[in-house]
Amino acid sequence: MLDQLIAVLDLATLEIALGATSLISCATMLALWRTNSSEKGPACWAAATFLGGSGLFAHFFLLNFIGGAETLRVTLPFVVGSFPLALLLALEGTLRFQGIGGERKRAYVPPVFAVALLCTSFLGAENASARYMINDPIMILILLLIAFFLLKRTEGLERGIHAIPSFCCILLAATLGYRCFFAFSGATGSEIHSSSRLVYFAFLLWAPGWTCGLCMAVMFRARRFILKIADHDSLTGLANRRKFDRTADLLLGRKNSIRKKFALLLIDLNGLKQLNDLHGHATGDRALVLMSRALEHTVGPDDIAARFGGDEFVVLTREVKDRDDLERLEQTIRDSVEREHDLDEKRKLLLRMSIGSALFPEDGRNTGELLYIADQRMYLEKQTRRSLSKVV
Repeated sequence: MLDQLIAVLDLATLEIALGATSLISCATMLALWRTNSSEKGPACWAAATFLGGSGLFAHFFLLNFIGGAETLRVTLPFVVGSFPLALLLALEGTLRFQGIGGERKRAYVPPVFAVALLCTSFLGAENASARYMINDPIMILILLLIAFFLLKRTEGLERGIHAIPSFCCILLAATLGYRCFFAFSGATGSEIHSSSRLVYFAFLLWAPGWTCGLCMAVMFRARRFILKIADHDSLTGLANRRKFDRTADLLLGRKNSIRKKFALLLIDLNGLKQLNDLHGHATGDRALVLMSRALEHTVGPDDIAARFGGDEFVVLTREVKDRDDLERLEQTIRDSVEREHDLDEKRKLLLRMSIGSALFPEDGRNTGELLYIADQRMYLEKQTRRSLSKVV
């Protein structure tokens, strides 16, 4: 069946189709890069698709329209070397996109790699099998590395999206391995060129699959970032009022056949205005961030800590069963927040807060009632304790 597929593939037609597809992929990658300029990776991917597509067009036109075999013999090392170099750029883009460091150290790799490829391509200019035995293992290794790093540090839906370009890379590596096998087995002439048809066909499948998969990966990351901005406070990183309301509505919604108990704690950072007035807003912001970190470390994985705005925070927890559990949680939060936190090398920040809590359904049947009860209790504590945060 594989032989039948190879027999119907015309090499010249494949070169034209692949060159056009590569340039379309390049235009797509350029648009992706320009619309996501802060994202690392797309610039290298655009350069890779342009280099590969240009190499294919150059090979086709030099062979069929311009200089024929004599001109091609001189330019072939440059054309052949463009393919693995394009894959190397694709690998660099993948490493940057996945946040794998060492960009400065890797900056020397493409020039050195290009010179090495040029030398090996000149050595194999008269022998296609020799070129394939040298270049194909390099491209196979690069493709497998791209697939590996695309899947690294991913999970869930993101891994599924990254699996699309990864699978395309593995498929292309397999066809290159097929051609490489023939080259090492001593095949020459039509047998080698037949295997090249299969490689070109795999490239033709790889280019749109690679482009589509990477566009989906970038768009998924951008969407996740937008959702995070929409649901989280920009200063503290905690959930904002919007996410809190949605979580509370979910707990109180009609879809919950069994409404389990949960608690709402309203927390106020005492003395934020005095910190801003005496030590500047940077110190006040630092106090808000420190309090947020303390709350994050206190609440459970299924709970939510949110900033309502200003100096008000709220905790929504399902880890309480009665009033005693709620009091223990309040004390845990106090122990985490009301202590000395490092402000800088010489100063520390002593945080103080007021807490008011409400238990569902004893204290209220909806979010408004629970917030009202918690606010009243928090205000009462604030009037009783009258302790303020300060720099010590």
